[in-house]
Amino acid sequence: MSIFKIFKNKDSETNTNNTNESSRPKRKKIPEEALDYCEEKLQSMLNLSGLDADVSAHIKDEYCIYIDIESETDSGRIIGRNGNMIESLQVLLKAMIYKKFDTPIQLLIDVGGYVERRIESAKETAIIKSRQLSEKRPSIALDPMPASERRAIHIEFKENPRISSHSEGEGSNRHIVLEYTTE
Repeated sequence: MSIFKIFKNKDSETNTNNTNESSRPKRKKIPEEALDYCEEKLQSMLNLSGLDADVSAHIKDEYCIYIDIESETDSGRIIGRNGNMIESLQVLLKAMIYKKFDTPIQLLIDVGGYVERRIESAKETAIIKSRQLSEKRPSIALDPMPASERRAIHIEFKENPRISSHSEGEGSNRHIVLEYTTE
C-alpha cells in the first residue's frame, strides 16, 4: 500500500475537479475515543523507538487534541533538530487518526513546553517586526517556520486592522509575510 493512500479522502475519487471551499471535509467534534487512541499509539511509537517518555492527551478545544510528552532523559531526541521529530510524529499520528476515525483532526504535540515556547517566541518576533511596517516599508517576510507557529501568528494579527498576514513558499521554506494596510 502506498503512503499516499493513507491521506486519500473518500470524496477525492469522485470529486477531483472541485477544489473550492465546499469540497473540504467539514470539521467534526473530536470523538472521545480518539484521545485514548492518540495516547496509546504515540506511547507505542516512542517505546518502540527506545525513548523513555510519558504521554498525556486532552482536548484543547472542540477540534484540537493537545498531546504533552514528558521525558527526563529523552526530551532532546523526541524534539529533534529544530522540532523536526515532533512534526514527523504529528504527521504520522494525524494520518493514523484520519484513517481510524475518518475525520481530520488538528493535533499539537508538545514536549515539556518546547512547542509553546517556540510559538510564543515566534509571535513576539512577529509583533516586533510588525512595528517596522509603514507606508515606506509595506511588507516584511519572516523566517520560515512550522505550521503551528504560522497559525499562531495569523491568529495574532487576524483582528488587527493595520496589519495583514499571509503565508508564502513551499515545504521547509514556507514563511509569513506581514503587510501594512491603510484601511
